[in-house]
Amino acid sequence: MDVPASRQESGARRPLQCLSERYGWAFWCAAVAGVAYCVAAGPAINTVNADSLVPVFVSLEKLTLFYWGQDRFGMLLPVLASPVHDGFWNLMLQNTMGTVLFLAGAAGAFRALNIYRPVACALILLAILLVFPGDNLVLLLLTTNQSYGPALGCYGLAVYCYRSPRRGARAAALILMTIGTWTNAAVGLLAACSAVALFLLPGARRAARALLIGSGLSLAVHLLLQQWAARPLVDVSHAVFPSPDTIPPLAWSFVLDALAAAGRSFWVVAGILWALAVVVAHRDPRLRREIPVLVVMAAGATIYALAMALFFQGRGRHLAPILPLIIGMPLAVMVRRYPRVLRSRGLPVAVVVALVLQTGLAMPATVRRDLLATLSTGKELGLFAKSVSVVTGDYWEVWPLAFAVNLLHEQVDGSRPVVPVAMRSDQLVQVKAAHLVPGALVAVVNGDTSYWQHGTHLPPLEMKQRDAGFDLATIATP
Repeated sequence: MDVPASRQESGARRPLQCLSERYGWAFWCAAVAGVAYCVAAGPAINTVNADSLVPVFVSLEKLTLFYWGQDRFGMLLPVLASPVHDGFWNLMLQNTMGTVLFLAGAAGAFRALNIYRPVACALILLAILLVFPGDNLVLLLLTTNQSYGPALGCYGLAVYCYRSPRRGARAAALILMTIGTWTNAAVGLLAACSAVALFLLPGARRAARALLIGSGLSLAVHLLLQQWAARPLVDVSHAVFPSPDTIPPLAWSFVLDALAAAGRSFWVVAGILWALAVVVAHRDPRLRREIPVLVVMAAGATIYALAMALFFQGRGRHLAPILPLIIGMPLAVMVRRYPRVLRSRGLPVAVVVALVLQTGLAMPATVRRDLLATLSTGKELGLFAKSVSVVTGDYWEVWPLAFAVNLLHEQVDGSRPVVPVAMRSDQLVQVKAAHLVPGALVAVVNGDTSYWQHGTHLPPLEMKQRDAGFDLATIATP
């Protein structure tokens, strides 16, 4: 029997377009994992710096509650990646898991809002954010740098659990909020500020009360954990209460820094999205109640920004956790108004393909090569050839250089013999004390021995040879 051409065409499209329907959660899990790998192998790997490499050393050498030398950022990703003992794969796994948690939390929040295909919405949100390559979006949200993405993910999953009728869901929500605040306390502060703003909506006061209690308890747990943090600390989190005459300049400086940090194009696009969302919600009687929600969430973000600027000496980068909300809230309104877009059979595959095109798809060998190129200062091959054991100097140069030389060693024999000795290395020096023995070869980057000289626990150095990019020294007998 002849099959109509239209049915033949439909049948030809069906295997591609219905993957999400045919394989369900298996498709979405594979899509999220694949996209997270592409982000880790593309934008994230190109923004690696000293701050984003310290968590890899934490995971490989000595796990601690908080980032070395600080008591603000919990080491969730280093703990999860600790079974992987290769430096390159540990970094890749941490960045991949960070993006997975971010997407899972975004999907959980969209699901709590009863939005169809919440994972697709989360992927669309990520695709929009990746259009803007500012440091706040990639470096802080999607890397190990300050773990805003995983912390937001934990809170998004907590919102989903709170809305779930299953037994134990509320307890799971509280645990997730505690983990999220431990991972990055600023996200807990943002949740508390949003809860305060939600009290303005009579219909949302029950949820606001739960969010305020949960974020408050999680911040209290964070404060307790800070008391157990390893010492000494390079910088400590504490509130500063400004005098009235300093408030206007502090607020204005924060606004200017925030505008510059996220980029002008981001704020223009965000403004357009919010204007469209308000117009669309106003024209649809079913969505008019969403307008006060948008206003209240904007108020919560404003309260958070003011708190960071006035009481925690925040800079523009501290707006990183509100950037997904700025895009996600109007996106939620738009997809509610036009649900057919999400019901399109081809949308799941189209979104994944679009993200892969944005980030690129690189094989691990290529990613490792790109990472070495990102970290390269022209010194790593010389240090590798001379079998240097220790690198010291400026923080921003020493950690990437030591990591790059260790990458070369891992490719040869799987070892990581090079120890960075710079700011935040106290914990590592304790673990690697056996490397700091008389006669060990030390590379002094740009002749900077200031950290070594001020380190009371470090043995004396004996300068041996000068080079264009670094000086060679040996550890002398005390």
